Amino acid sequence: EVLEEGESAEHFYLKDDTGHVLINPQGARIDIPMNLQLEWKFKKDSTSNTPPVITNFLKSKNLKAKDFARMTFEEYCIAPHDKLFILGTAGDNHFIQDSKSKTGHDNVMIQKGSDKKLYYISDKSEREILKSLKWKSMIGIIGGGMLSIYCFWAIFSIFNA
Repeated sequence: EVLEEGESAEHFYLKDDTGHVLINPQGARIDIPMNLQLEWKFKKDSTSNTPPVITNFLKSKNLKAKDFARMTFEEYCIAPHDKLFILGTAGDNHFIQDSKSKTGHDNVMIQKGSDKKLYYISDKSEREILKSLKWKSMIGIIGGGMLSIYCFWAIFSIFNA
């Protein structure tokens, strides 16, 4: 049973050699590895050695440790200085007025486009992402071709029976 699931969509700046830009991660497909996984089995006689993250979570939800046999926590996060690849829409940064922009990119925010286009944030490089997509595409094409051949064979054998 999932007790709590959530995400933080805090805006953040992405900086590279050309400058920085504000990122609104809301609505993005985020492809980053798990940073923390903690599985805790509660002992019936004591909760004194329970990790603080679990104790704090239970307190915040008004829950008692004795009601659970075990809990699993998983956390995914983008940490400062993580290298990221972002594919999104460059839109207006509504936090800055056009006249107050010191540089041209201050008034830009990367976000999900209104036309429902892909919005993707990953810690993989563009090259790694394209390589992965290449293999998935090849498998899909080969698998689709094999499935088509099988279907033609099945239809042909039904009509020749």
